[in-house]
Amino acid sequence: MNNTDKIGQEMRGPELQLKPFRSEGTIHVPAIPASALQRMKLDPTKWLVREILPQGAAVLAAGSKVGKSWMALDLAVSVASGRQFLGYETVQSGVLYLALEDSFNRLQDRLSKMLEGSPAPEGLELMTAFANLDDGFEDMLRGYIRGGRENVKLVIVDTLQRVRGAGSRGESLYAQDYRELSLLKALADELEICLLFVHHNRKMPDDSDPFNLISGSTGIMGVSDTIWVITKENRKSEKATLHVTGRDVLQESILLGFDKNTFRWQALGDRESLELQERESRWRRNILGAAVKQVVTACGGHWSGTATLLMMDMRRLELEGLPETPQALGMQLKKIIDDLEYFDKIKCLTEDDGKYLVYKFYSSEYLRFDEEAQEEEEQLWGL
Repeated sequence: MNNTDKIGQEMRGPELQLKPFRSEGTIHVPAIPASALQRMKLDPTKWLVREILPQGAAVLAAGSKVGKSWMALDLAVSVASGRQFLGYETVQSGVLYLALEDSFNRLQDRLSKMLEGSPAPEGLELMTAFANLDDGFEDMLRGYIRGGRENVKLVIVDTLQRVRGAGSRGESLYAQDYRELSLLKALADELEICLLFVHHNRKMPDDSDPFNLISGSTGIMGVSDTIWVITKENRKSEKATLHVTGRDVLQESILLGFDKNTFRWQALGDRESLELQERESRWRRNILGAAVKQVVTACGGHWSGTATLLMMDMRRLELEGLPETPQALGMQLKKIIDDLEYFDKIKCLTEDDGKYLVYKFYSSEYLRFDEEAQEEEEQLWGL
């Protein structure tokens, strides 16, 4: 019994005895009291991939030839075998992969490359043809699942466009998207499966929100329970980002790399952490930052003076690539102040004495020592 059935049973039970109401001859399901809902013991979210893919309607969208079908096939193999997917634990179950734009020859070749000679999991089945929404997709999938394959909890449709029907006369794109995805979501809920559709991104870039890249109207994202979008900075890049959002998942971005030996996407980490690592790596190669740190350290953690004086002190270090004029030094110092404080714990303050701009650098150790010395002095004088 699923949660919907449990709630219906509770609403009709002796404790609540809620009755439907009518309006203009139509019978409506009664509203449930919040207090009653709060007391019910409902099943927790059912996952196929923990944290990023629950049951329901899902969309995996990416640009053409980015590698979304490789990811979809890897997902199918991972769930069917119970192995990790992108570093996340899977809940092993039967999988139906509808590869509607592929041939069995291509599927055989991809499975051989991905599995590296290992046998395919028994719980994975593949088809290259299936009915669309106008020709009985819903009944065909019901028949497949209920015909002895109740263990199948993940159905991947590659691609969404292959199973769509024709729009009604005068129907807008949004109305068609919303109507069709609503039917498919209701089917996923009825069968208690995850119905994941591989879809395309639009060609026009949108740096403001990766989920705006999904081809079609906002009706697709509005109905779907979970959305995955793969983006690349450019087609030649070996790295990509998987953006995840949904009703039951936390929004996150996962940096990926495609392993050409295993033909699988690999998670390299969350994007924010990796961007910070790359930023620190660039900082450790910054000549000016290294020079400032050496000068401040040599002065006991505190240095102050003009850009001209700082240039004189840095020249003693005999480093190549430093600014050649005080003006150029001042411009470059503005660019490194934040990273200097974040990575090397050196704070930079500026003060205009009316004639020159004075730079004051303080290391975190110097500031800590200075505060402790001030406290000792105040205690000595009883302040």
